[in-house]
Amino acid sequence: MTNNNTTKEEADLYDDLDMNIKVTSEEEEKPPMKPSPMTRRASSGSSSLSSSNAAMRVNRTVSRRASMSSMDEDGLRARIRELEEENSTLKRNISTLYRTAREEIKRKDAQIAALQENELDSGFSKRSD
Repeated sequence: MTNNNTTKEEADLYDDLDMNIKVTSEEEEKPPMKPSPMTRRASSGSSSLSSSNAAMRVNRTVSRRASMSSMDEDGLRARIRELEEENSTLKRNISTLYRTAREEIKRKDAQIAALQENELDSGFSKRSD
């Protein structure tokens, strides 16, 4: 019992959904962490370094981490932009799905009411015969 009055709009309910959502796993997002040279030296118990050599190494490590932090910050900003765009797309899609579902329920309710009315009409005509 199909309705031949379906329009193209009803046939393509999900045409306006944006399907350009990039899904990544957490392993792909995080680079592997390596212990710093200072951490390895500190854990090995080596205390024979002079204070000036240790200070220079700490200074280099801090400098290296600061430059890495700057690169990480740029990467994080780019990732935040990607996530904001994805979030916006998902909000639009869920809103569209919700409106579609609501309209589909209204359509089904009207169809049920029409079928019940037809059943009642046919029931009355059978009784009057």
